[in-house]
Amino acid sequence: MAEEVRTGQPPGVTSPAFAHVRKVVVSSTIGTALEVYDFIVYGLAAALVFDKIFFPGLPPALGTLLSFASFAVGFVMRPVGAIVLGHFGDKYGRRRVLIVTITGMGLATGAIGLIPPAASIGYLAPLLLVFLRLVQGFSIGGEWSGATTMVLEHAPPEKRSRLQMCVQLGSPIGSLAATGAFAALGGLSTAQLLSWGWRIPFLISFLVVLFALYMRLKVAESPVFEQAREEARLAKVPVVAMLKTSWVALVAAVLIVQLDLGGYYLVSTYLTNYATATAGATRSVVLTALAIGTVLQAGAIIVVGFLGDRYRPVTVLFVAILVAAVVPFPMFALVNTGNPTLVTLGIVLGVAILPAQFGVLGMVVARLFGDDVRYTGLSIAYNVGAMTGGLMPTISVAVQSASGSSTGIVVLMLGLAALSVCGVLLGRMVIARTAGRAGFGMTAPAEQPG
Repeated sequence: MAEEVRTGQPPGVTSPAFAHVRKVVVSSTIGTALEVYDFIVYGLAAALVFDKIFFPGLPPALGTLLSFASFAVGFVMRPVGAIVLGHFGDKYGRRRVLIVTITGMGLATGAIGLIPPAASIGYLAPLLLVFLRLVQGFSIGGEWSGATTMVLEHAPPEKRSRLQMCVQLGSPIGSLAATGAFAALGGLSTAQLLSWGWRIPFLISFLVVLFALYMRLKVAESPVFEQAREEARLAKVPVVAMLKTSWVALVAAVLIVQLDLGGYYLVSTYLTNYATATAGATRSVVLTALAIGTVLQAGAIIVVGFLGDRYRPVTVLFVAILVAAVVPFPMFALVNTGNPTLVTLGIVLGVAILPAQFGVLGMVVARLFGDDVRYTGLSIAYNVGAMTGGLMPTISVAVQSASGSSTGIVVLMLGLAALSVCGVLLGRMVIARTAGRAGFGMTAPAEQPG
């Protein structure tokens, strides 16, 4: 029998030895990396090749529009996946659902690389593309929330923040892997890229999912969930139970994630276009800045994660939000100069700092929900935030067109920051009210209330 150690969460619950906790963390981090890898690989392919492969014979603008529309449908399925997968995760176990999410994401992404072009199978090609994108979106709907829940419910109290931070490190890992995969294709001719080259980044997903699935099959179910099941505290219909008992927590969670997810999608998509089309930066300058910023983003997430174990997690998140709220001012000021060095600095600043809140975000949002509805609550809140965040590039283009400058976008980001601050304040009230509830399972250590 594997050695077991006390976690202090909640009384009577034990978790496997820390070696097993590391397996949980690694498997969860790989899942987030695959999620982000899928997102960026699809986005790059939609921008570069999908219009020619799946929508040929159309005017270039229309083909590009349809390519990005196929990208957008995945966001539509994310809340659906959040509700369905959250339900099963709270009712039957986090581990089982996470096996489904990683398999769905990996196989759907890999299968996209196998779709014949429209020139071979006609309209069936774009239909298959959209179907697989829907499978991706549905699976992603339960990935981050389940992975974060598993880590937090296994982790010892004094290391919860830094360990859940590792889950989010999958984001810069996946981002670097995706951009690196496409950068490696730079030596191919246009004909080679359109013929077979574009498929390689998608097919790589088959290899990743095999390793990720192997890791997830080796981890045990959450000890917090196991105790809730033994004590017959599982909700019959988790989403209904959450709306009855934790609707205020859900509102707080949705508000909290606004700036983080909105900022992430802004710098990962819109800022690249803005720097080249409006500020006149070259593509090489922007790509270099994105790579440097992504590496520093990992460092910022690590710092925030460790601070969450040293100080009150809610306070750390509050300060991280305030810092992120200020970043758009120097970010756009530097990018607007058009100077390559200053543009690089501005992009690096935005990419590194705006998503740094993720270092403690999962810790705070998970504590808003009891263990009977945690998976459902986290899933819905995160994916509603992802939907609104996914609209940020489109909204930013409209705001810039209306205002004629980046000032409107800065104001927009300040609005998201205000929503997140309200969410943190409301969330603090929820945590204070529920921290002593039986079975809550995510109370802070005694020396760090709140």
